[in-house]
Amino acid sequence: MEQALHHTKIITYKGVLTKMKKIKKKPLLFVFVLVATVVLTACDSGPQERGLLADTIGLATERAEALTESLTAFTGVQGLTIAIVDAETGFTWTQGFGYADTTNNIPVTEDTVFMIASVSKLFTAIAAMQLVEQGLIDLDEPIVTYLPNFSILPHFTDGGDYRNITTRMLLNYTSGLPMEPPGVHWPDLFTHDGHDDEFLNSLLMLLHNTNMIAQEGTRTSYSNAGMELLGILMASMAGYDNYFEGFVNLTNGSLFEPLGLTLTSYVLNDEIIENMSLAYINHLSQHSFIGYYNALPSGSMVSNANEMAILMHAILRDIMFDDGQLLQQETFNQMLDISDAPRSRYAMGHLRVHWGLGIKERVSASGISHFGHGGMGEGHHAEMIFHPETGIGVFVSVNSDVGRIVSTMLSEELLVSAVNEKMGN
Repeated sequence: MEQALHHTKIITYKGVLTKMKKIKKKPLLFVFVLVATVVLTACDSGPQERGLLADTIGLATERAEALTESLTAFTGVQGLTIAIVDAETGFTWTQGFGYADTTNNIPVTEDTVFMIASVSKLFTAIAAMQLVEQGLIDLDEPIVTYLPNFSILPHFTDGGDYRNITTRMLLNYTSGLPMEPPGVHWPDLFTHDGHDDEFLNSLLMLLHNTNMIAQEGTRTSYSNAGMELLGILMASMAGYDNYFEGFVNLTNGSLFEPLGLTLTSYVLNDEIIENMSLAYINHLSQHSFIGYYNALPSGSMVSNANEMAILMHAILRDIMFDDGQLLQQETFNQMLDISDAPRSRYAMGHLRVHWGLGIKERVSASGISHFGHGGMGEGHHAEMIFHPETGIGVFVSVNSDVGRIVSTMLSEELLVSAVNEKMGN
């Protein structure tokens, strides 16, 4: 069943009225051609009159709507939400597309909540770096200093010593920890009737009998378990015996509440569930439940376009102007430092991805470097990326399994479009 997009939005910014134009549908075969066409059309318009670091990115938002309408129609994505910000000027554009509930014809709006999956890791990293700023954690101190009950077995052939693993290694994925320890299965990660607040406490016991997949500090190995261990360490250093409760209280108190966010959290509550999009497999069927994801630090965070825009503004203003809403500029610069090559880089398809501390740097096909994190889960895929030099940030989240490529591809195309427009290219 094909759903029509629910509205066309008119936005006003700095006195300029821009009406978003709809475009005709084309066969699915032309999805990738369409993306290239929109971007090339932008290039064909020639340099903008506003010059370097212009104060508006209005054309990028117009292209966002045109491109999104086509991609959702072609791919079977049921709902999608976007936020574009310019932290230098205070510009914010958010919009929902499609449906959060196709059966009841409930549209996605800027307030509709989506699971953002592994984008959560970036905010876990930011909360950890707040503890570094407070002097509670040293990035290069072995984590057994903070968690004396942590241990893991060495790699079968390469060896390794858990006593050398540091917080920095957890953040840049060089700890040698596996993706997940043996014994953690999908029913453990997702429960249907509420969060399992003992999940994180049980993780240390599972790691005791797990082997490392590489010697610490020798290669990059993306690891949910490593980020979950970081969350345990954070809760412990904040004085909590129950790691689940500690992590929730720590992140709510240091990340979300100070910015006035009410629909952004690592745990679900009644208000969030009421505003949450359903998750779809494709345009014909949906997932049958709202999942309570128990591995909080690695992928349970939920948010919406409006509140992700606030978070992107805070991140970018801290980086550009040292506002200190979340972190000091110097601390963010540590996170963005990718000089620890080659072990902090790995291939992602044809692209090269470099890891900083809980954040990745990638170079677009057009040569624009950007930072951020992506995430994928059952029915939900998200991408948040930003360009520190111009203050542009983009967030895209979809509610359908078939939309994984959409969130990744669309976010990058919109970022490149906005950056080029602002710089007058």
